[in-house]
Amino acid sequence: MSKKTVVFTFIFMLLILDFTALDDITTGNEPSFVGEYLTLFLTFPIFGYMLGMFWLFLAHKFKKSITQFTRFKGYHLHHSTLGILMIISALFLYPPWFGVVVAGLGVGIFIHHTATEGLVFITKD
Repeated sequence: MSKKTVVFTFIFMLLILDFTALDDITTGNEPSFVGEYLTLFLTFPIFGYMLGMFWLFLAHKFKKSITQFTRFKGYHLHHSTLGILMIISALFLYPPWFGVVVAGLGVGIFIHHTATEGLVFITKD
């Protein structure tokens, strides 16, 4: 089995797991949603990390056009800033499962940026 097959199978299995958890939460089929929320809490940071990898891929592929989106008045906004903003905004989102999804993606993006570029939020150009 190739590496790509293993990765795509893993992603596909996570998506099925997340969709079943979201189905249980939105339809009310479970007496307790602890397992479903725990599933979302543990899997969406993986998707956020992959989203950070995808952003980095785009930044390398289209260097000039992508980096223009992250510059503001002489400052470079790193994607760890987006991760923190997503985590904070998740506190105010409704329904709660949507907040868990957004916070999980934010955690994954933040972890990806910290692992690749360090703990940096805004730098001056």
